Amino acid sequence: MKIGFAGRFEFVASGGARGEVKLAEMNNNITNAGLDRIGVGSIADWCRVGSGNRPAVDGDTALVTQTAETNSTLTWTTFYEPGPPPRSAVRRTYRFAKGVAAGTHSEVGIGWKETIAGQSVNGLWSRALIKDENGDPLSITVLSDEVLDVIYTLYMYLDLTDDVKQFVYKGVNRKATTRFGDVRQHGFMYSIMTLGLPAGTSSGWSQCWFGGATSVLGDVYTPPTMRPGGNNTSVYGKSMAIYVNGSHERECTWTIPDTSYTTDNLIGVIVVTPHHSQGGWGGTLDVKTQFEPPLEKDYTEEFTYTGKISWGRYTPPAGP
Repeated sequence: MKIGFAGRFEFVASGGARGEVKLAEMNNNITNAGLDRIGVGSIADWCRVGSGNRPAVDGDTALVTQTAETNSTLTWTTFYEPGPPPRSAVRRTYRFAKGVAAGTHSEVGIGWKETIAGQSVNGLWSRALIKDENGDPLSITVLSDEVLDVIYTLYMYLDLTDDVKQFVYKGVNRKATTRFGDVRQHGFMYSIMTLGLPAGTSSGWSQCWFGGATSVLGDVYTPPTMRPGGNNTSVYGKSMAIYVNGSHERECTWTIPDTSYTTDNLIGVIVVTPHHSQGGWGGTLDVKTQFEPPLEKDYTEEFTYTGKISWGRYTPPAGP
C-alpha cells in the first residue's frame, strides 16, 4: 500500500509595533534523508530558519546558513480534506520567542536532532526557499520586538486503488483484495510526525483483527463488518523488518496463534493498523484485506500475515 507526502510553510510575525503580519507562504521540498527518517522515527521536532539562497534539492541535509532554531510548539491540529484528491493532515505551529529570530531570513526547514558518535547532529525532513505569491525567492524580516510563528502543514495522500493479488493456500487458488479503510480519520497524523511511519516503536503496526466468512470489506470510507467474530481481536504477535535506507518501505508480519479464531473457523477479512493514534489523538490508519474464498483456520493452527507499506513524495496526477 502506498502513501505520498507533501508539505507547506507559512510565516507570521506578531507582538511588535506593526501588529500581526503574514510574511510568506509556500510549498516545501521533502529530502531524501527525510524519506528515510520517517521509516524509523520522528521527523519534525525542530524548525530552523536561515539566510541561504540556494534552491532546495532532494539531497539537502541542512540549511545553507542557519540563523535560528526552535523546538517550541504553540499549537497542533489534525484534519481531513475530502478533495479531490482526499488527504489527511497535521498542522504544527512553531514559535520563535521575541528576538530569537530577529533579522532577515530566506530559507526554512524542519527536522530532528540525533546523537551520532557522541555529537548532536541536525536532520532535515524538508527545506524550502522562502518565496512570494509568484513563486519568486523572498527575504523576510523579523523585527526585534516580534515573535515569529512558522506554521507547517504535512499532508498525506493515500493510494485508494485496490491492490489485488492471486495466491494459493492449502492447495486452493485464492484472491486477496487490499485497500485502505476509513480514510477520513486523521488523528494518527500527529504520531506520524512524532514517531514516524510505521513507528519504529511498539506503537506502529500494532494491531490485527480478523473476521469470518461473511465479513464485509466495505469501501475506503468505512471500516469492515467483521462477522462472525469469536476470539479474534487485537492480535499482537508481530515482528517488524529492519528499515533499509533508500527503500522507503516497511514490512511487518503478524503471527495469529491457535488460540485466536472465528466461530466458523474461517478468515474472510483481516485488518491491520500501520499506524494508530498516540495519546488523545484519536483515529487509526487501517489497511484491510478480503480473501476469496475465505481461508481455513481453526483453533489448532497458527497463521501468519505479512503486510508492507511504502511512501514517497506526493506527485499530483497529470492533467487532461
